This record gives sequence, C-alpha cells and structure tokens, in this order.
Amino acid sequence: MTKHYELNTVLSDLKRITGLSFELNAKTPEEAEEAALQIHRLCAAYKEKYDKTHFFRNILYSSLSSYEINEQCSKLRIDPVETRLLFLLETKTSDSDTTMTILKHLFPSQTGSYLVPVSDTKLVLLYPYTEG
Repeated sequence: MTKHYELNTVLSDLKRITGLSFELNAKTPEEAEEAALQIHRLCAAYKEKYDKTHFFRNILYSSLSSYEINEQCSKLRIDPVETRLLFLLETKTSDSDTTMTILKHLFPSQTGSYLVPVSDTKLVLLYPYTEG
C-alpha cells in the first residue's frame, strides 16, 4: 500500500467519524506516513471519547463527575435518568468475543441495552427497566 493511499484512507476515516474534511499534501513518503500515523491516533482518541462502551465503563469505575456524566449523556444521546438494570455476567473462559456476539443478538442496542466488557471474563449488561 502506498503512503499516499494510506493517508487518504485515514483522512476518509476522520471525515466519517467527525464530519470534518481535511486535505493534506505530503511531499515525501515519510511525511505521508507520519501524517497518517498522527491522524490515525486522532481518530482513535475521538472514537474513545465518544464511545458509549468507554463512557459506561468510566461510570462503573466512578471516574466521572455528575457534570461530566450529564455532558457525555447529552453528546451520546443517552437518557441520564432512565432506570436501568445492571447484570454482571461472568464466563469461565476468556473468549468474550463469542459471548459478546451472542449477547448482542439477544439484546440489540436498539432496545436501549448496552454491553460493557469489564475484563476478559466479565461483562456488564445495562438493560432499560420498565414497570409492568
């Protein structure tokens, strides 16, 4: 893969996740490679900041203030006062990919359910609670 193609790929990824368009002209393959690496890191940081799984994990570890929680809920379009049930699920093996796939089919995100990996063998399921 050429360095300029890689640079264009990460610029497209940046536009997809942020909505921002950039044009970058690298004069050498080394400049293109360095720019692609930096943009890739920027994309990863953006995804982490605006990722619901990361957000819920921070709540579980009590690393956010009430203000930060309300601010992130607004950005991520999550109802902060919705009652949810928390289920801690533990598997015997560390193959959480299979478990996550099964649980995603059982509790799709359209239902307001969230699956949060906590460790290799533990998952948290946040499920919206409705009376009746």
